[in-house]
Amino acid sequence: MHTVQLADARILGTIGRCAVEAAMHEVDLRDHSLHVFRFVRDPSVKQRSAFLRALTLPHGCTYIVDVRRLAPCLAQEIPTMLDRDRPGLIKHTLRPIFKTAAELQRKVMDPDIWQACGWLDQQLDGQAA
Repeated sequence: MHTVQLADARILGTIGRCAVEAAMHEVDLRDHSLHVFRFVRDPSVKQRSAFLRALTLPHGCTYIVDVRRLAPCLAQEIPTMLDRDRPGLIKHTLRPIFKTAAELQRKVMDPDIWQACGWLDQQLDGQAA
């Protein structure tokens, strides 16, 4: 089941200057693994980013990634979509690229892919967007 929760703009925590929202959407891969993509507030514009997502991997570390680095075709497609349609586009774009959780996790952990990583700082100290 594909779950999308766009409205919950509550901040769960920060990683560097990026604020991770409770709002999320899920991407299920062919190996039946389920991955929660949380929305991120872009620190440069202080609003929800169309492209940035936070993924917490099984070892507990959260990675901030730009989905255009996972699938370059999203750079052209996401701006043309309504906000509510973007999660479905991301899911259906990533599923054929990443067949297993291991493939997605390896890509996300690549230092050329993520913008920030770490454990969520829940002491929202005003540093984030």
